[in-house]
Amino acid sequence: MTIEIGGWGLAADVLALRPTIAQTEVFTGNSPTAWTDLDLSAVVGANLAIVLLKITLAAGGARVAVRKNGDTDDQYSGTATGAGGAGQATLDATKFTVLIAVTDSAGIIEWITNDAVAATVDIIAYLNVCAS
Repeated sequence: MTIEIGGWGLAADVLALRPTIAQTEVFTGNSPTAWTDLDLSAVVGANLAIVLLKITLAAGGARVAVRKNGDTDDQYSGTATGAGGAGQATLDATKFTVLIAVTDSAGIIEWITNDAVAATVDIIAYLNVCAS
């Protein structure tokens, strides 16, 4: 069924999507310095999902980026200053950033940092989506 909203034809199943508020820690330890899989499926399931992540790094000036698992596009620069956007950030010590990532169909993303530092990754919320 399609519903017209402001000239946009939206499928009813799209309108029925609701985010799940997770507030769940999915990683604690030293962050990776090469693109590394981060399995979020224990929280989001083995699904394609849009994920809102809270990432905290212990070192000032640390840079972090996320992307869909298997993506080879590399927007990340370990030497960039003022890195920003929805998928990468530069942090002050013990501060956090909120990034958006899309998982693959198994619930996995990839992430990278410029230095191996103490890190925590939490899922704030997610939205499971169908891949049709």
